[in-house]
Amino acid sequence: MKSNMTIFGKTAELESAISDYTNSCNGNIRQWYGGKPYDFLCRNGDCRNNAKYFERTEGMCKYTLTIYNFSENDVNCEYTCSYGVHRSRKMLKLDGQHFTYVPSMNEVNYTVKVQDTVNATVFIPKVYPSPSCQAFFADKKITTITNISSVGYLYETEIQIVYTPPVDNCKGVLNINCTIGSTYFTPVYQNVTVCPEFGKRIKEKCNTSNLAYKTTYSSDPAWTDNSSDRLPNT
Repeated sequence: MKSNMTIFGKTAELESAISDYTNSCNGNIRQWYGGKPYDFLCRNGDCRNNAKYFERTEGMCKYTLTIYNFSENDVNCEYTCSYGVHRSRKMLKLDGQHFTYVPSMNEVNYTVKVQDTVNATVFIPKVYPSPSCQAFFADKKITTITNISSVGYLYETEIQIVYTPPVDNCKGVLNINCTIGSTYFTPVYQNVTVCPEFGKRIKEKCNTSNLAYKTTYSSDPAWTDNSSDRLPNT
């Protein structure tokens, strides 16, 4: 591979260095084979599918095969560069250090439902390598449930969130993001308001606080643990 990182959906480049006694590499036929199924790709710069493959000369006896729209069918298979009777055949193996699949937003499905809680689900059908995801509401990190499973060579990911914000912080940005290899990907970033019964919840909180105050702190013997809703004896 010519690049340290290849992105699915973009281009990948394979390099070949050929040596002959004239150091010109013009005396024999140069050919590329590979892919799935393993088949002929190019001969002396003429490729059978110009929309998929392109060969260019980098220098004396150095050549690069470009693979357009790199996909799962282009990896975990062998590629061969041959020159006359000489050939070099290598496996292009998928790994998280040299390959990444970052989905587009068109590939991501998500829903955000708001009542007294925030209910959010994000589904990413293809991603590589396995992502690390987290979520924030109003800049506070919240709990997520992330399910990751294999789909061929790649992964599919589902993120679920059920969060009830405190009554004094029920508005803010819901931010769900994932780290995919070295790429930061944010499928959800939107303003959310979770205050449809804000007044009711504040009142309930205040009433609860008052009851606790009467029970815990009153020094009047007329008050008992069960007398919070009665008048003291006269």
